[in-house]
Amino acid sequence: MAAFRWEALDDLARYDRLHHTDYVKTLDCYLRCERNLALTSKELFIHRNTLIYRVSRLSRLLDCDLEDAAVRLRLLLCLEWMAKQE
Repeated sequence: MAAFRWEALDDLARYDRLHHTDYVKTLDCYLRCERNLALTSKELFIHRNTLIYRVSRLSRLLDCDLEDAAVRLRLLLCLEWMAKQE
């Protein structure tokens, strides 16, 4: 299962701790809600525009295309693996 590890997610978790942000949680929710902005915003209790900003920021921080299905699948698997490690 360690093969699914993505160092960028470790960096993102570190960024969250240092800057008191919730990018890992946002990414997880966004992917689990199948990129539905309205549902994700509701789940996270944030404004839709805030979510749009965060998704854009996530794409830059992770240096990946969140529109790519293969990338999203890998991220979901990595997030699941990370959650089981905690």
